[in-house]
Amino acid sequence: MLSPHTPVAELLDGSPLAAILLIDMHVECTGCSMSRFCSLEDVCSQYKLDLEKVISQIQEKLGKIMQD
Repeated sequence: MLSPHTPVAELLDGSPLAAILLIDMHVECTGCSMSRFCSLEDVCSQYKLDLEKVISQIQEKLGKIMQD
């Protein structure tokens, strides 16, 4: 379950396909050495993204991938 405090590195480790989602959102987390320290909340704040929308999109897209 994703939360605002989910570390980006944990998200990427849990599902490598999450990297594609982050790239689609135009964030540079996949190549950043700080991803293990940043949470989704940090990323959304840095890139001025809506946190709830980002979490919802990730959950929705990863859920569809897992079902296929």
